[in-house]
Order: sequence, then structure tokens, then C-alpha cells
Amino acid sequence: KTLFINESLIAGGIETFMVRLAANNVSNQAKINFLLLKRNYDAELYQQLCQYSNVYFWDDFVYFPKSITNKLPSVLKMLLPIKKQKFINEILIDLNRIHVPDTNALFFLSRFSNLAKDMKISFSLGIYHINEYNFLKYKKVYFIRKLIGFIKSVESKNFLFFNEISRDTYSELYN
Repeated sequence: KTLFINESLIAGGIETFMVRLAANNVSNQAKINFLLLKRNYDAELYQQLCQYSNVYFWDDFVYFPKSITNKLPSVLKMLLPIKKQKFINEILIDLNRIHVPDTNALFFLSRFSNLAKDMKISFSLGIYHINEYNFLKYKKVYFIRKLIGFIKSVESKNFLFFNEISRDTYSELYN
């Protein structure tokens, strides 16, 4: 079972890729689940994605009302206390892999990466845009320092590059 974390489901390259990935995976026993950080979605894409997979919203796993969390940026939502047992039972149980395609999703992965490691869940980072994790110039910012440390701790085999230029750029940036 795989979990794909994404900011939202507004029509874009990664989002349509998510739907195609789920649709092409229906014959596979390992279902792909999706965790969306915002309740912001294209109705048609959401309907298609729900046909092939389980779709969860981060707001359902925090101890704050949706009327408040809907207004918060994803980065702040990450800091809210979570319903840990519900998250484990509904999302992490029987999970083999977590995939993140962008910085906001990486923030969330870093939040529960120790729990995922304890449960022997592997993870991967997709480099869909060459500058997605290219933020070394902002390393004075606390969150960015934490992310840089987290990225440097990831084994190179866990990065998925969609072109060779990105791979070469990240090899230089993060060794």
C-alpha cells in the first residue's frame, strides 16, 4: 500500500499524474491512497481519484474544527496536534511507502517520519520541478534548516527524478 501526500487536487501536472497513477494501478492489489493537505480540489479530478483510491484530508486528523483549519496555510496545519491513533489506524496501517512531490508534503512527511520508520514504511521524494527543493539560500530560516537536514538524511535511491538535469543539479546541491 502506498500513500501519496499532496497539497490539494487543483488541476495541474502532479494532480493529473496522481489520477492517472491511481487509474492505471487498479489491477494491482496494492492500493494507492492519497492524503490532501487542503480541502481544495477540482470536483472532476476528485471524483475520478475517489473511483480508484482512498482519499483523506489532513483536517480529519487534527484536534481543531475544520472551520479553523480550512483557513490555515498547510505549513501551520502541520504544527497542530494530531489524532495519532486515528492517523495510524486509517493511514499508516499496512502502509509500505509514502511518496511526496513537493515541499509542503515534505514538511508533513518530516513531521511523522520517525513514526513511519518505526513502522518500517519507506518513503520517496519526487523531483517534478528542478527548483522544488532548491532552497539552500534560505537556510537561515528554521523550517528550511530542518528540511535541508531531512533531505540530506534521505538515501539517494529514494529520490525520483523526472529528468537528468534535475538529478545532476540535486547531486551537486546535496551531494
